[in-house]
Amino acid sequence: MNVSKVISSLESVPRCGPDRTVGSALALSEHTHAAVFVFDTKNQFLGLLSPYETLFRKQIVYTTLVSSALISPPRLTATSSMFEVVDFMLSSRMYTVPIFDEAKNEVIGKVDINDFFNAISADDTLLEQLSDVVQINSPVTIGSNATVSDTYQLLREEAVSRLVLVNEFNSLEGIISRSDVELAFTRPTPKQRFSTRDGDHNNFSFDEEKKKRNDASIQSLITRSVASIADTTTMKEKITTLIASEHFDLVVTSTDNKPVGIITSRDLLTGIKQLDSEEVAHILLLKPSDTVSDVVVDHAYQFLQNFGKKMGKRDELSRLEVSCEEPRYPSGETAVFNTTLKVLFANGNDYIANTKDSSFLSSVRSAVAQATKQIQRNKVQSSYP
Repeated sequence: MNVSKVISSLESVPRCGPDRTVGSALALSEHTHAAVFVFDTKNQFLGLLSPYETLFRKQIVYTTLVSSALISPPRLTATSSMFEVVDFMLSSRMYTVPIFDEAKNEVIGKVDINDFFNAISADDTLLEQLSDVVQINSPVTIGSNATVSDTYQLLREEAVSRLVLVNEFNSLEGIISRSDVELAFTRPTPKQRFSTRDGDHNNFSFDEEKKKRNDASIQSLITRSVASIADTTTMKEKITTLIASEHFDLVVTSTDNKPVGIITSRDLLTGIKQLDSEEVAHILLLKPSDTVSDVVVDHAYQFLQNFGKKMGKRDELSRLEVSCEEPRYPSGETAVFNTTLKVLFANGNDYIANTKDSSFLSSVRSAVAQATKQIQRNKVQSSYP
């Protein structure tokens, strides 16, 4: 699946010139995963400014010029696969990716994580695949009256990016991310710009001010509008709820509102990446006539991939072969899709399913269902002495 269907306009992206300061440029970004696009006076794309890279990995001084902190993204185009986009999102922690023209060194649009996830949620086959690989993580909790220092220390000790806050009854109270806490340390205040100690003029978290920030309550940093869902729901429902929310995380709760799990947008990206790394059987899908669009063929291929992965967990699968005959009306329109699916296992067991349907995708789905029944029936029969 390439990203051509999820490319959107650059109109909404934060942008600035290379001579702006890092501090003023980051003020344009809504969150630490939103990249700032940098263009020169001739509207030529120069690179990206990453809030995460700037604030946390390198701790660049706010007065530094943007031109000194640029990141050059890979040349992703409309024909790039979703896995290439996911790779960049995971490695850079930037969830807005520039898309280049195939022939020119020009940025023609972007792929945003929300558009990306919305496309996935509309694809039942891909959503089912993702549901099989995404894992629910155990939440790391902390009392909502903890100090900034306590919170920062726990984030480091547990090596997590966010903590779930609970009240005295261990019920969900809110959530706080590593970026929330680190921003509390790194953002300069109007009262104090430089350290009173000799030799360090680059750190904004200084002396008396730093101590005050350490001892401060995290109450002002807590995000109380939290996306949550009951643990009794299916993984598919959890994923679609996270995608539909305005948050990057979803807390899974018990019936008494106690947090028992957490899923993040990064977990979804990791799950998509995992789909790319899974071995699947070789699929030979002979494209039907031009009456069937590339999008429909792509959906059929993904459906066959999912089927191949499930069958491959039982026995080693050699390949799947799909062919289709299309009797036509005198007008030239396809009357029916006569679809044949061959499921060939390495142990020599072969299964053939034949279906007829007015829809090509439906005929493929029916063939898969028929072949699945054959395989299950044979497995039951072979289990008898």
